[in-house]
Amino acid sequence: MPEIGELREAEEYAERVIDQARKDAQKTRLGIPARIEEMNREKDGKLKAVAAQAEAAVEAEMRELRGRLDSETSSRLDLLGNRKEALELEALRMLRELILPGRDSD
Repeated sequence: MPEIGELREAEEYAERVIDQARKDAQKTRLGIPARIEEMNREKDGKLKAVAAQAEAAVEAEMRELRGRLDSETSSRLDLLGNRKEALELEALRMLRELILPGRDSD
């Protein structure tokens, strides 16, 4: 049979282990809110980065669309300008024929 001294030492050791486990558990409990806060900050940072990337992609797409629209608008305005000139010349020719029916238009 173990002696009383050995039993007492084992009991004291067990109490120290239990006390240390309680202290560790307390530290863990106290650290949980801080860890949650840290994880939330990390998550917020990642979300902001994703949002910034998405915003940059949208801005790039909008710039491209604006460029295409400007180019198309410019092309159409040029085409309309050319048509206007042709119509003005044709209208002028027709007016000359009406006003001066017997003369050849040069």
